[in-house]
Amino acid sequence: MEIKDWKKYLYFLMMFGSIQFIILTFIAMLFYQGGTFNNPNIPGYSFFHNFFSDLGRAKAWSGKSNVISYVIFTITLTIFGISFLLYFITMPYFFLERSLEKYLSIIGSVLAIITGISLLGVAFTPYDVYPSEHFNFVRIAFLSLFLAMAIYAIITFLNKEYPIQYAIIFLLFSLIIGVYIIILSKYADLRKNEILLFQATLQKIVIYAWTITFFIESYGSWKLVKS
Repeated sequence: MEIKDWKKYLYFLMMFGSIQFIILTFIAMLFYQGGTFNNPNIPGYSFFHNFFSDLGRAKAWSGKSNVISYVIFTITLTIFGISFLLYFITMPYFFLERSLEKYLSIIGSVLAIITGISLLGVAFTPYDVYPSEHFNFVRIAFLSLFLAMAIYAIITFLNKEYPIQYAIIFLLFSLIIGVYIIILSKYADLRKNEILLFQATLQKIVIYAWTITFFIESYGSWKLVKS
């Protein structure tokens, strides 16, 4: 099997990983057993007050067993994390002709692989069981993601053969992640309901932007390899 064909399978995997994450997280929300950070009595999953990590709790904030939601969340985040890190193993192949782009792409891909591994860490450290480990994996995931996206935004703009629309998407997504990291550090008191609402809503925007971004990017990579 040629390397070109091998890469195409990983692009399809990334597209699948993005779609399944959106679908399965919505299904997991249906099975979440209730409660938020500052109100254990809220029934079910509140889209604007619960975080994605709440889906992966062994017990919901209500105190009830959350096993179905936990299993679905663990599966979908694992698939997304694996497809994400495998996708970035292929990315340096687009930038082999110039030394600067080649080495920057390798650094960017290493950071993205760290992001993917951190997502697996998030999936297998339920917040209510391993809170410190869970948050450490979250912090590492977003910091490495920001650095990887910033590097790939630079590389794709430098490379004249790489379609400009995909370079712009890398740039916009890196800015979204950078702003999100700043906001997380400035507005961290979730005991205030308005901050909880803001943070939980913003997280949905960022995470779904992440999945949509890499559905588009992997489709673009598939088109480049095909052509």
